Amino acid sequence: MPKEAQIRVLYVQPGKYPEERVIEHTLAAMQTLVGGDIEAVYPWEDNAGVCL
Repeated sequence: MPKEAQIRVLYVQPGKYPEERVIEHTLAAMQTLVGGDIEAVYPWEDNAGVCL
Protein backbone atom coordinates (compact mmCIF):
# COMPACT_ATOMS: atom_id res chain seq x y z
CA MET A 1 0.00 0.00 0.00
CA PRO A 2 1.46 3.44 -0.91
CA LYS A 3 2.42 5.63 2.04
CA GLU A 4 -0.10 8.28 0.89
CA ALA A 5 -2.90 5.76 1.38
CA GLN A 6 -2.14 5.53 5.11
CA ILE A 7 -2.48 7.96 8.02
CA ARG A 8 -1.10 8.02 11.54
CA VAL A 9 -3.76 8.39 14.23
CA LEU A 10 -3.74 8.70 17.98
CA TYR A 11 -6.14 6.05 19.29
CA VAL A 12 -7.49 6.97 22.74
CA GLN A 13 -9.63 4.64 24.86
CA PRO A 14 -11.07 5.47 28.29
CA GLY A 15 -8.75 4.43 31.13
CA LYS A 16 -5.87 3.45 28.83
CA TYR A 17 -2.78 5.18 27.48
CA PRO A 18 -3.11 6.61 23.93
CA GLU A 19 -1.65 4.48 21.13
CA GLU A 20 -0.24 5.66 17.80
CA ARG A 21 -1.56 3.53 14.94
CA VAL A 22 -1.18 3.55 11.17
CA ILE A 23 -4.41 2.86 9.27
CA GLU A 24 -5.72 3.13 5.72
CA HIS A 25 -6.86 6.64 4.83
CA THR A 26 -10.49 5.58 4.30
CA LEU A 27 -13.72 6.21 6.15
CA ALA A 28 -14.27 2.46 6.45
CA ALA A 29 -10.91 1.96 8.21
CA MET A 30 -11.67 4.77 10.65
CA GLN A 31 -15.13 3.38 11.41
CA THR A 32 -13.66 -0.09 11.96
CA LEU A 33 -11.12 1.33 14.41
CA VAL A 34 -13.77 3.05 16.54
CA GLY A 35 -16.47 0.40 16.07
CA GLY A 36 -19.11 2.64 14.51
CA ASP A 37 -19.90 6.03 13.07
CA ILE A 38 -17.54 9.01 13.18
CA GLU A 39 -18.74 12.50 14.04
CA ALA A 40 -16.81 15.75 13.64
CA VAL A 41 -17.34 18.29 16.42
CA TYR A 42 -16.16 21.93 16.39
CA PRO A 43 -16.46 23.11 20.02
CA TRP A 44 -14.20 26.16 19.61
CA GLU A 45 -14.53 29.36 17.63
CA ASP A 46 -11.40 28.70 15.56
CA ASN A 47 -11.07 25.94 12.94
CA ALA A 48 -9.90 23.21 15.36
CA GLY A 49 -12.07 20.10 15.44
CA VAL A 50 -12.43 16.79 17.25
CA CYS A 51 -13.53 13.56 15.57
CA LEU A 52 -15.53 11.25 17.78
